[in-house]
Amino acid sequence: MSGPLSGRVALVTGAARGIGRACAVRLAEQGADLVLLDIGVVSRLATVPAALAGADELSGVAEQARAMGRRVVSRFVDVRDADALRAAVRAGVDALGSVDVAVPAAVVRSSGGAWTMTESQWRAVVEVNLTGVWQTAKAVAPVMVRQRSGSIVFIGSDPERPPEAGHAHLAAAKHGVWGLARSFALELAGTGVRANSVDPGPLDGAGQAAVADAVLYLASDEARGVTGSSILAGPA
Repeated sequence: MSGPLSGRVALVTGAARGIGRACAVRLAEQGADLVLLDIGVVSRLATVPAALAGADELSGVAEQARAMGRRVVSRFVDVRDADALRAAVRAGVDALGSVDVAVPAAVVRSSGGAWTMTESQWRAVVEVNLTGVWQTAKAVAPVMVRQRSGSIVFIGSDPERPPEAGHAHLAAAKHGVWGLARSFALELAGTGVRANSVDPGPLDGAGQAAVADAVLYLASDEARGVTGSSILAGPA
């Protein structure tokens, strides 16, 4: 099965579930080979109440992509670890030949008052949801600049959407991603590398599909002249 991304390689973080998984599957459906990254068993976050994705979830996405005929590199990586991210990018390039699309979708959540949450709660969310996004983009940018082509699609949040009580750290990180995407677009201008963001509102299964469709558009040649933009995504 061919598609608009045939012959290209997409790297997705947080690929085992949620938006990351939806994006990985959509890109594979449209022809992309994949570098799939998720935290798996390499780290645990004590202040994040929800269980992190397991090894079986990441392998399930890889198997789904391989069943479509896609080549896949799958690794357990904590996006806070710059060395591990760079190693994963090198592994992807060595095995698949390039990294043409990057979707930094890894995210964790917890709840706590803006003035009562612990420092460890703040750090866990901000370091994964913002610093990890920066680390991912930083790891792929040199490869894309050398190729003179690439698309980094950040996953932010609707900047007009009011923050929810108990999620100041998440709001700060997601608004930071919105600015980070535009900073990368500005600094990569003229290199052939584009940077944009998909900024969802409230999400459910249909919302994840809408985000994946927007990511596909920004990854494809249909958006070859688009950089520094934001696409609001959610159920119609």
